[in-house]
Amino acid sequence: MAPKLRWQNPIGRETTQKIVKKLLPTWKNGLQDFQLDIITPTLDGVDGMLLTATGDGKSAAFMIPILVLQEMAHNPLEYPDLPQTSKPIRLVITPTKGLSRNLVKEAEQLGISAFAYCKENVADARRMAV
Repeated sequence: MAPKLRWQNPIGRETTQKIVKKLLPTWKNGLQDFQLDIITPTLDGVDGMLLTATGDGKSAAFMIPILVLQEMAHNPLEYPDLPQTSKPIRLVITPTKGLSRNLVKEAEQLGISAFAYCKENVADARRMAV
C-alpha cells in the first residue's frame, strides 16, 4: 500500500525538522524555510534546482534528504507513513575540485558515502580495481 502522506504536507515538513534536529543537534533551529521548500519535494520524488549565495545552506538541500531517508530506514516505527527510498542518491555538480573535496568530506562526516568524479579520483579508482 502506498504511503498516504506527502513530505510537502505539514506532517512531512515537521517530520523532516524533527529528524534534522535529532541527527544534527547543533542545528538548534533546524532547517530554514527555503531549505524545506526544496528538500520536501525532493523527498516526494520531485526534481528541483536551488541557486543561492555562498554560505546559504545549499549543501543541506542534497545531504538532508539522504539523512532523513537513512534515519527512517533505521527507525521506521518512529515516523509516520511517508514515501521512502531504500538507496537514495544525489548528484552535485560543482565548479571546482576543491569544493568537490569539501563536499565529499562534509558528507562523509555525516555518514553519507560520497565520491568526487574528477580526473584524479577516476584514475585512482581504476588503479585500485586492477
